[in-house]
Amino acid sequence: MAVLTTHVLNGVEGIHAEGVAVTLRHIASGRVLFRDRTDAAGRLQREVPAADLAAGAEYDLVFAVGPYWAGRGRGDVGTVRECVYRFLLLDPEVRMHVPINLSPHSHALWWSA
Repeated sequence: MAVLTTHVLNGVEGIHAEGVAVTLRHIASGRVLFRDRTDAAGRLQREVPAADLAAGAEYDLVFAVGPYWAGRGRGDVGTVRECVYRFLLLDPEVRMHVPINLSPHSHALWWSA
């Protein structure tokens, strides 16, 4: 079983980004493995059964930040709508942490085990 965690931070206001929609999608098939939202602490933890994953396949982890910014009165033209982390999965038993620091016009995202 893979475990995916994330921590989404609002870098403009210095707060946790609650309610950001996060989707994990298998790129080749378009199959969605999960859709969820960050909690009040800007965190999300999901377990994905190894049987649902394919070693050597590519996946997108999509953060739908446009609605988050719109809800905070910052949904203007040029505001980032989605932040996508595209990765190659080598081990269906991986433990992965993908934190992201947001602003309306940029983001910093990184991966750690």
